[in-house]
Amino acid sequence: MAEALASLSPDVIVLTEYVPGKLHTKFTSDLNALGFEWKISHASPTIRRQNQVLIASHTPLVEGDIIAPLISPAFPSNVLHVRVPEMGFEVLGLRVPMPLNPDIRSKYWNWIADTAPQLRDRPSIILGDLNNDTGAKGPNGGVRFNQLKEGGWYRAPASGKSYWSKDGAVESRLDHALFTPHFVIGKSEYITESGRSVFANIKPANFNPKAMSDHAILLVEFEIKPQ
Repeated sequence: MAEALASLSPDVIVLTEYVPGKLHTKFTSDLNALGFEWKISHASPTIRRQNQVLIASHTPLVEGDIIAPLISPAFPSNVLHVRVPEMGFEVLGLRVPMPLNPDIRSKYWNWIADTAPQLRDRPSIILGDLNNDTGAKGPNGGVRFNQLKEGGWYRAPASGKSYWSKDGAVESRLDHALFTPHFVIGKSEYITESGRSVFANIKPANFNPKAMSDHAILLVEFEIKPQ
């Protein structure tokens, strides 16, 4: 997986739903060998196999000061804030867990809405598996992206879909990258495979047991505007 990710020549990698397992040491060693420094969010030792966020970069990472509250046991370990000093920007990598309780889901999005202004005035990116589509209905659907846009954030306009359910009945754009106005956003796309690497299965009819995930990679090119 490390080699497959590196083949796309990324400067920064954000992985969500990352669960450190038996191959964690091997994977992170491979990242180091390929020139990436990495950091991982912290999960409570009392919550086994909780999803975490891992961020890797070609330049040193500094852990940020934004920490997710204990809205649910799943939330804090699904958020990681880092600074990338040599590149001049910050990254808030996150995954919005999928609770059945709509009140908890509202609290997740309220926290994102309250946190975004803290990053708005400096070059920052919020990205990851937001478990939300711009076309989704309801108070925690696409309207949440509109709220962030009103607050000065810009979503990278990737076309296509990033997630397919096992039965193929559901196709969604769940993975997003949001930027402050400090950036010029270039090419943005969802990638399911590259060369011999299969990142995600598109549909059951095209099922590939070698797929690394059930989500496509979101690859975004950008530049920071001159000061």
